[in-house]
Formats: sequence, structure tokens, C-alpha cells
Amino acid sequence: MMPKQATAAMPAIEAHVGKGLLAFPVVLVAGTKKPKYPGWQSKVWDLGVLEAELCQPNVIGYGLTLPKADPRRLVDLDLDDGKEGLQPGQEPWQDRLAAVEAEHGPLPATKTTLTPSGGQHRWFLWPEEAPMPGGAWHGFTVRTLHGARNFVVGPGSVSPAGPYVNAAIGTPVATMPAELAMTGTKTRPSATLDALTIRAPYTLPETIDHGECHLEVCRYTLSLWSSRRSLSEMWTLTLHELGPKLATPHTEEHLREHFDRAVEPLPTKFPRDDHAYLIHSAGPPVEPAESNGSEPDKHSAGSAPSIAAERIRARFATAAVLVEDVPERPPFLAEPYLVAGATTECVGKVKVGKTDLTLALASALIAGGTFLGRAIERTPVVYLTEQPASSLRASLTRAGLAESTELLLLSWPSVAGERWPAVVQAAILEAQRIGARVLFVDTLSRFAGIRGDGENNAGEADAAMAPLQVAAAEGLAVWVNRHERKSGGDVGDSGRGSSAFSGAVDIALALRRGQGNTRPTVRVLHALSRFDETPDTLVIERTDDGYVALGDETAVASAEARKAALAELPAEPDGAVRFDELYEALKVRGHGRTTLQQVIADLVGEGAVFRIGEGKRGKPYLYHLPAIHSAAPIGGEAAERNGDASNAVDLTPYARAIFGADLLS
Repeated sequence: MMPKQATAAMPAIEAHVGKGLLAFPVVLVAGTKKPKYPGWQSKVWDLGVLEAELCQPNVIGYGLTLPKADPRRLVDLDLDDGKEGLQPGQEPWQDRLAAVEAEHGPLPATKTTLTPSGGQHRWFLWPEEAPMPGGAWHGFTVRTLHGARNFVVGPGSVSPAGPYVNAAIGTPVATMPAELAMTGTKTRPSATLDALTIRAPYTLPETIDHGECHLEVCRYTLSLWSSRRSLSEMWTLTLHELGPKLATPHTEEHLREHFDRAVEPLPTKFPRDDHAYLIHSAGPPVEPAESNGSEPDKHSAGSAPSIAAERIRARFATAAVLVEDVPERPPFLAEPYLVAGATTECVGKVKVGKTDLTLALASALIAGGTFLGRAIERTPVVYLTEQPASSLRASLTRAGLAESTELLLLSWPSVAGERWPAVVQAAILEAQRIGARVLFVDTLSRFAGIRGDGENNAGEADAAMAPLQVAAAEGLAVWVNRHERKSGGDVGDSGRGSSAFSGAVDIALALRRGQGNTRPTVRVLHALSRFDETPDTLVIERTDDGYVALGDETAVASAEARKAALAELPAEPDGAVRFDELYEALKVRGHGRTTLQQVIADLVGEGAVFRIGEGKRGKPYLYHLPAIHSAAPIGGEAAERNGDASNAVDLTPYARAIFGADLLS
């Protein structure tokens, strides 16, 4: 909203708050109006702060609801033609309402708000004699504000489609006549999973009334979940089997909203192998055995097998059967760190380069080819990012992704306050829609809503990882970034908070800066993996052409020490130095004594470094480079003329050490 619009809405907000309602900012997310912050059902906003919030980007106005303890039975009767407007064969809402009033009597005048779509929000107090409407009245949507179950957008709000206008200024909220209220209300169970009872065989009704849509979606998805369908299969069946049975046509987007809400709690409330709502192949649900008055031991297996136990027994399998359809080699998308159907965690200090590495990997996956010298599988990518748009643009540009149409991004601010399982479920569905095989989460704690000391709680960690394990079970390769604790530690234990995070993943990575005097572009990946193909360490470097693999830490340290030694040693015997002198000169650059000893021994063996002296007290070993600049030719005819062929010096090993074998071939 513009500041002038926010200021103009404040008198209406003050009036509603003065009558005991809660007001809170509302944002538009993917075409759906949602409270901007969690806790909207109970928080009392300071009006000055609320006015400032209304001026923030993406805020379209304010919502209204009753406090949870408020006994008033306040409802909003939403009169419109549906989210997508008038559908073929559907009468305008004005004609449908006129038909209801002609049969049952007129609605009383009441507080009314005109909506941008041409509809109306009419407020009523629902009579005590009538049951609360179950979401619909004569085919019109009814939002129950009683108990803070829903909210309604208040007058003065301004959506992209237009303003919400108070059409009955000064008119109080009327009580709906009991006779009229009961004519269009069906008494039915609450549309929550806790209230559902499914008796087999379950079949969809031939026609699903407008007010029954969400309840039936809950029933149908629960039955599919119990039969171990995947989320993608569940959505396909809901769209093509349930969708055509709706009396009021729904768009795919609208139906998917019902689907998302219905399946969000399934993994936690009804785990596949242990839930109370069993779908039996025939007959009614089995009744529990009569109690003998004693308290059962919940940890006891019991003498009589339960239905759940019998069902689980059929899932035991021998090792040979279990691995029969599993490929011998892990299905790497980016070897050795990204596997389809597995989860990778990358922890690192703040600003060590986790996001740059992750986006570079995403860019390589989208383009195909290689990454860190290994072939990768080409695939679109779904990426959840916490970065604001300003810094994200720079990161995307560095990775060559600023104009990519195969990188699907979800920013944290756009889903702040949403439940983490729902966010992951949406990411799974979007990945399936675009054919993406990888899901990146940067960072996990931000998206999972873990605050304060929550990361130290193993239960919080398990709850954050569970939806991602569902994503991996759907075949996605999942990569999550987390921050490293200040004290660091071993890989797998160095991530901030509980070790349960790392315990739930298949590959745990720690991204760190190189030891000693390494270049600022060098990083070391330490790994702990369930796959043999993943190396314990890999030194990488960010170059103008992307990330390159330099080798393991020992090889890189030896190569760096070799270069430093060749640059430091004198080229004349008169300037030859003891090893301790060479080490003192190089240790300040981060080179270790043991590594340098091995490097010098290798260089002497190759003939790239000369050693003189006897290695005794008073006659220590001294080291220097071969004298390549001499006034007289070395070897060949000169040596033969002096009658001593032993003066000939083969400079090839030294030249190869300096210039590389390719330049001498």
C-alpha cells in the first residue's frame, strides 16, 4: 500500500480494534492473501507500528479476526463468482443469492465490504440455535472468524485488482435469522485430519458440493497416502479423479491449494508405517480389544500380533532382494558430492563461500559438462535462497545464472511465516513440474524457522530434516547449506547446533579456507560420506573459469612447498644453504617441516636440486640449484677435451621441474 492509502485505512482499523477485533498486515503470495507474520491469531499490534507495516512492499492491507477466547459467533459471507470468475454454466452470484432469498426470505442489512472482484463480504453474527457453518452456506463460502479460525481482508485495503470499500458505513453487524441460517448449512465433521474416519472400500462421491471440497480432498489424500502413493501420484489422481467431480469448477491452482493444505501434515501426523487410520482391503475397521482394566505397556510387543505388526511383517526382505533393483554404483548427479535420492549438507563459516560454491554447482548442472573435473548430469534446478535480491543478483551474475530460465528460485522473504513442510512440498511439486532433479536450500535454519537456541535441540533438527528426507525419497538430490560453529570441529560435528542435522544426511561437507599461506581463492572440502566415491578431502580453487580441483591436501601442500623451495634455493654452490635455513625461510609462509623434508628429498632424487657436504658435524648437507648459467659449455665436447666425462651435468630434470615436461617434449 502507498503511505496515503495506509493513512486513509487507519480510521477503519481503529474502529474494528475498538470493537475487540485483531488487525494485522496481509501480503499477497502467489496470488493468495496471507497474514505476513505467524501469530496473527493472538498478537495485538500497536497502531503506529501497524500503519508503518502497511507501507511495506507486498503488503496489500490488513486482515481482521476475533481473538481465540472471544465468544462471538462472527462469520463472513463471501458473495462472489469464485476465484477465477464466472465459469461456463454457472449463474452470477447475484442471481443465486436472489433465488435463495426468494425461497427463504431476505438477508438482513449488515456490515458489508465491496471486493475488487465485484463481490461482497457480508458480516453476520451466527445464531446460537444454528450449527456453525462448515465453510459454506447455499454454495457461498463462509469464513468463521469465531475462535480465530479464519480472517477477512478489511475495508481500505488495496490489492493489485483494486480497493476493498466499506459499502454500509454505520450499519452494524446483523444476526442471521436462525431459520435462514439452518436452511443452507449442512452438519458435517470438521475438515481436519483428526476428525476423519475412512471405511473401506473408499470411493469418491459422484458430486462434491462447494462446501465439501476441502473435506473430501482431505479424505481422498489420506486414503492415497495410506496406500503408499507418492506425492506426485497423489496430486495427479486428485487433479484428474477428484477434480471433475466438483459441483463448482475449480482451477488447477485453486485445487492445488486444497491439496497442499491437506497433505502438509501427513508425514508427521500419519507416518507411513504407524498411523491409526488404516485402510483395509475389505470390511469395517477392526475394533480394539476390550480392556481388562489394566494399563497396557506401550513398549511391550504383546502376545497377540496387531494388524500393524502383521502389515509390517510383509515388508521384511533379505539383503539379496532388497538390493536387487538398486544400482551397484550410486546415481551421482555431480560426483562425488551430489546423489539422486540422497541428502548432502555443506557447513562453513560465514562468508567462506558456501553460496558461491552452491551456485557454481547449480550453474554446472544446468549447463551440463563437468564440475571439479568430473562429468555431471544435466538438469534444471530448484533453489531456496535467503539472500536479498540486491546481493543475490551479484551472486547469480558471478555464476552465470542471471538470465537462466532453468533455475527456479524461491526467496525466504516471500514465504516467511509459512510452515517448513509446506515449503518443501511446494518445492517437490515445482521440481516435478519442471523436471528438476536437484533441490538446494541456502540456508536450512532460515527456511525451517529455527531461531535462538533451537539449533541445539535434536528434536528441532529432526523436524527440520524430515521434510527434506521426504524430498530425497521422491528421487531428488538435496543439498542444504548450514553455518559452522565458531569453534569448528571435526566434519560432521562442526555444524552449528545439534549433531542430529549431520546424522540425518548421507554426505556431510565442511568448506574451509586453506591452511597456511595459501591463496585467498583456495578452499578445502572435508567430507564424511556413506559413499566410497567421496574423498575425505579435496582442495579446490575459484578461478575466472569457475571452480577447479587441485587435489587432496597432502598433494597440494607438497606442490606448493616444491614451488617455494625452488624459488628460495640459491643457484650457485657458494650460496648453498642448510635445510634448517631453508625451513626457517619458508615456515612463515605456512609450509610444514615434514612436507618440506620430503619435497627436498624428492627434488634431490630427481636431480632438480644438488646436495653437497657429508651430513656430519662441521660438514652439514647443503642444498642449491644446478648452475645453469656458466661461461663455458657443460658436458659434451668440453668434458671430453678435459678428459673427464664426469663433469657433464644433465639439466633435464631441473628444467622439467621448472618449466614442465610439456615444454621440453
